[in-house]
Amino acid sequence: MRKPDQFKYIRNREYYRKRLNFVLQHINLEDLRVLDLGCGECLFSECSEFKKIKSYTAVDELEYNTRIPYIRENVVDFLKTDKASYDLILCLGLVDHLEDSSYRELLTEISKRSSSGWVISMASSQNPIIGLFHSAERTVLMPNYMRKPELEIKLLKIPFSSKIMDLSHWPGFLSTETLWIRYPKMIQPHRN
Repeated sequence: MRKPDQFKYIRNREYYRKRLNFVLQHINLEDLRVLDLGCGECLFSECSEFKKIKSYTAVDELEYNTRIPYIRENVVDFLKTDKASYDLILCLGLVDHLEDSSYRELLTEISKRSSSGWVISMASSQNPIIGLFHSAERTVLMPNYMRKPELEIKLLKIPFSSKIMDLSHWPGFLSTETLWIRYPKMIQPHRN
């Protein structure tokens, strides 16, 4: 697993929080058992909706100072051995830090839990600048491993700020990140 640049993470913390709140607009969290893979600083635990969930399990390979405990382990290894059941699996920003083989293993392990809803985000390889650094193959592989998401959202992170825009109705090459949401109890109607 590649190590994220800590300074970059801190600089983008507010963006991560806004992205999470954007996702949560589409999901009813009432009484859910949530698994947060690549949890980082457990930002999910800071959102106002957190008190509605039934349980929260957070996993990250890196060490962070968090208010709540989390499991420090490789996320793929955790999924292979964990037998707990979850209603929602969050995987926000994680796959961009994984090598290709770990990425495939992660999607395979998440897909085995097909009754779980999931949210996966990935840098948009359709954007010509991001495409220089991220494999377009990953975006193509996603549907091969996972059932079709109910919602695909294309986001634009405004450079040098924490602003975020929904570009789902714009050409994909403008977006900087894609979110895929599969959850049976969506709050917002489908937009695919």
